[in-house]
Amino acid sequence: MNIMMIELNYLIALEALIASILLFRKSQDYRMSAYHMLFIFFAALLGGFHHHLNLRWYDIMEFVNRMNLLLPTFMDPFNLEHFSVRLWFLTYVSIGLTEYSFMAIFLYPVIEKTGWMSIKLYLKSMLAIFIVISLFTGEYLGVVSFHVVSHVIMIVFSVFIIVKYQIRSGYYLLIGCIFNLVIGVLQQVMANGIIPSGPLHHNDWYHILIIGFVLFLYYIITKGGLIEDLCSFAKPNSYDKNEINNAM
Repeated sequence: MNIMMIELNYLIALEALIASILLFRKSQDYRMSAYHMLFIFFAALLGGFHHHLNLRWYDIMEFVNRMNLLLPTFMDPFNLEHFSVRLWFLTYVSIGLTEYSFMAIFLYPVIEKTGWMSIKLYLKSMLAIFIVISLFTGEYLGVVSFHVVSHVIMIVFSVFIIVKYQIRSGYYLLIGCIFNLVIGVLQQVMANGIIPSGPLHHNDWYHILIIGFVLFLYYIITKGGLIEDLCSFAKPNSYDKNEINNAM
């Protein structure tokens, strides 16, 4: 059995944190992108802690038991299982926030300038439903489902802006969404033993590819021109607002 390399989680966290700091230093148009990278940071860091806890469970449990012996008898000993459940819950919610903010990066500039406020309500409702579900179950299927839905929405959106308004930078978003979906499917296929993961754990392949995805996402946000195109998408001097609303 392959042992997961926990360090990859921390590498993703470091990469996302640096990207977040750099984006926070840019204009207001990049603020949601900065938050998205920050949510990736928390999800990767907390996920790394959780995996680390599970991987070193017996060693940590032995240490905790020794610490508990030093506590007064009237104190409730530290419960490692409860801590693990709460840590996974925080990881779960952080993943949900990354999916929500990923959609918001590209949809919000258009929403704010076209008045499609109902779409913003739908996105927030999706996040609320995801968090409510996480209160009752920690199954990874919930994460996979939200991931697929969010990326399908963005694929449809990217095709729309490419075909209807010839925003060529939308191809970057389309490629990124498809790539991220493919690596998610690959992770699940390896996890279920349909294809071998080779010398690495199936999550290692996923994390390595996610490192590449985060770099690509940072590139299309900062250098690809996508944010600039979307922020000017519905300005009166670029497109007619009534035409856009009629198209929807």
